[in-house]
Amino acid sequence: MESGNATKHGLRVPTVYEDAVQVNFPPSLSGQQDPASRSILIVEDMHAFELPGSRFARSISALDPINQMPLRQPMIDFTVRAEALQILGSLDKMNEIAAQFFVGTHQRMSILSKSRFYRSLQTINAEPKADFLTLCLCMYLIEQIPLHQPMSMQSTPYVIIKSLLGMLEATEQISLDIVQARTLVTCYEIGHGLHTAACISVAACAKTARALGLHKQMRRNSNNGIDGLIAEEEKRTWWAIMNMDRFVGLCSGDFLFSTEDPEGLDPLPVEDLLWSQDGDPVDLRASILGAPTLATPPRQTVGQMARECQVSHLAGRVIRHTTNPTSDPNFNAEEAIQLERTLQTILLLLIDEDLTFGRYCGALGICDRGSALFTLYEFLLGRCDENGPEKVRILESMQELSERAVMFAEAGYADKETFYLETLSPFLPYCLYQAGIVQYRLWKQKGDLNHKLRLDALSNLLRGNGKRWAVAGVTFEQNLKALTLAWLLHAYRHLERLQSSLA
Repeated sequence: MESGNATKHGLRVPTVYEDAVQVNFPPSLSGQQDPASRSILIVEDMHAFELPGSRFARSISALDPINQMPLRQPMIDFTVRAEALQILGSLDKMNEIAAQFFVGTHQRMSILSKSRFYRSLQTINAEPKADFLTLCLCMYLIEQIPLHQPMSMQSTPYVIIKSLLGMLEATEQISLDIVQARTLVTCYEIGHGLHTAACISVAACAKTARALGLHKQMRRNSNNGIDGLIAEEEKRTWWAIMNMDRFVGLCSGDFLFSTEDPEGLDPLPVEDLLWSQDGDPVDLRASILGAPTLATPPRQTVGQMARECQVSHLAGRVIRHTTNPTSDPNFNAEEAIQLERTLQTILLLLIDEDLTFGRYCGALGICDRGSALFTLYEFLLGRCDENGPEKVRILESMQELSERAVMFAEAGYADKETFYLETLSPFLPYCLYQAGIVQYRLWKQKGDLNHKLRLDALSNLLRGNGKRWAVAGVTFEQNLKALTLAWLLHAYRHLERLQSSLA
């Protein structure tokens, strides 16, 4: 039986049978028309049929477009396009958003191929694909900044975009664009202090990337016929996920990572400037073939993202050392010495690289490195004698590290005339916060106003960072209040003990 609605318009339409219910679909939704002119036909005359316990009922599942293979992709594309128009207003705005993204966030996380992205952007109005549109929405999302403090960044666009990602994954619409979209959302969550969401998202990133085989790109020969530029983009995306995975573990104290540890011969990302520029592909391919590896000596100059990968790998070792130590105390002691020595060496090199090549080369690495060192020192403090020389040495090292963080941040980020806020790393506030905690404790213990001045400088820097990442404007103020209360309680208890001893 043909649909009366279809025959009324004189259309020959395909017929689909499901559960003994005959449903006719318009040709525009079965792939016979231009995707740009897709529309959903509202069926006016639904067929009545008998169900157990009911004489007449209407079948909803029979008309479910997601359930029908000819309709699924058009319906998904239509849904994502509708949400994109609702959020952006016009798809033509993506040119402006993309330009802002590539001079902003891309400078901190250069995973997208600029040339491949703009090729896809040319067809956004004629053939809007769901995965690419979702990536565009995530680029828009990560460029959003807090309008005031405190402000939750769990906005309506954020929730809608995550829902779209869930829909695409549920219907197995997986692609490199989707993995990169999830990666940008995870970076957004880290930067705005959405810690639980970030923990979940980084795991989803890793699983989605593995489903595509991106992890195999680490140990794949670039000469095996695969496009070297695509291979580099996949490699950079996998490294970015791994770096965020280690950073989330560092913040949460969790050694169960979603990505496996890299090996020494795994290739690192090529130089960031070469990757981001629209230069000669031949030069880029040559650099890809000669890319440095994870085992490249620290004193050898590598790109910003490559250095971040080396840093994050060491951070992962720190997490395992501090949260899941072995049963061999001698091995643990030797590993702690090795980790501290390596971290300190690279810290000095990063400062030197930053002064030589500009602050954008070393900023991301130094803040991640600083967080790892602070974590290691805090762990070692709990293992040494209360009045022993090792405790004195560790406290002095923490003080020196904190002061270096203040000096570096002031030199690199205090110049408001030359500093571009959109390029700020989402990892930096965490390191500055840890440095501020050290200065706060030193100020309370010693009463030295120099520590108070450094604390004030860090507070101002974090408030400035809060204009880009909400975590900087909220976390420090909240924890500083908590620290003040904790310090007052500690002082009160100390006074009680003193009075009881004098009584």
